[in-house]
Amino acid sequence: MNSMHKLDQATPNFGEQILAELRAATQQQHAPTKVDLQRVLALAERLAVNSRAMHDTLGTLFDSLQKSEEHAVNSEEGSVMNEQTGTLEKDIAGMKVDIASLKLDIAVVRSNYASKSDVAEAKSAVILSCVGTMIALSGVAFAVAKLVH
Repeated sequence: MNSMHKLDQATPNFGEQILAELRAATQQQHAPTKVDLQRVLALAERLAVNSRAMHDTLGTLFDSLQKSEEHAVNSEEGSVMNEQTGTLEKDIAGMKVDIASLKLDIAVVRSNYASKSDVAEAKSAVILSCVGTMIALSGVAFAVAKLVH
């Protein structure tokens, strides 16, 4: 009954409520389970400390159960939010077009990949042209040597 009363009291955040409950449970327990409860209590203390400092991107507390008046969205903030949303939607549309063009470019590059047989064919063509050029040059060299003598 005492612990339920503590939950009804106004505490700043949920982490501190958990911490208060665990402290009460630790004081009531016997020695064997007290060590485990102390570990949980230490984790709850860290949760309470971290939840006080943790803010989401809009600047509101994660643990707040009620909206604070200072963070309430008025019509001016709503219009700014709508303007930012419109800008983001335009940016996303542009990014989708860019991604589609990148996908097309990647498809073109993939279609131009050479297979092993393509590489082997090109290699043999280069070797044949080199051998043919050497044979032709040696023939020209013998012809020039014959003309010189």
